[in-house]
Amino acid sequence: MSTLPTCSRREALATAALGWLAWPAQDPKPKPTAALRCRTVVFVRHAEKDPDDKVDPELTERGRARAEKLAAMFAAAGVTATYATAYRRTRQTLAPLASKAGVEVADYDARASVKFAAGLGAAAEPVTPQTIVVAGHSNTLPQMVEALGGQLSGLTDKGWLGEDEYDRVVIVTLCGQPDEPLRAVATVDLRLVL
Repeated sequence: MSTLPTCSRREALATAALGWLAWPAQDPKPKPTAALRCRTVVFVRHAEKDPDDKVDPELTERGRARAEKLAAMFAAAGVTATYATAYRRTRQTLAPLASKAGVEVADYDARASVKFAAGLGAAAEPVTPQTIVVAGHSNTLPQMVEALGGQLSGLTDKGWLGEDEYDRVVIVTLCGQPDEPLRAVATVDLRLVL
């Protein structure tokens, strides 16, 4: 009796999506593919911030509760890295999750968020599944999702999240063949309700 390799439902859907996109129109049969490489990137806006501090506000009590709920939501997701801008509100949003996942909160430059996000689409390691959580801002999160090929709706006229939207969690699944940049095969836009 032979043992078939197993994969998660997400990996199976991603494999099917990439295979479907890659099939030539004249050849209805899929061709064998090399090991598919996938990465999951979770984008969150920082949680609720102190409205009185205009320079570098900390999270409010509600914001800290949201950060704890985010940590509980993704504690078992196999988070391999977390990234935040140098602002206290983004770092504090990811601190509980990073602690539970046993990873550090690494910095990225908010002014170069599109370039940073595009770098997340680099070819992934063949074996190690990666789940990366990125905290951003109302004006940078939509741009980063778009840089990876994902799309969001319900944005302001400027293409930003609304000023009072702290609850969006956007999950972008990236997949690709070896030595190729990864591309978005699924975007899920969720709400983290307190």
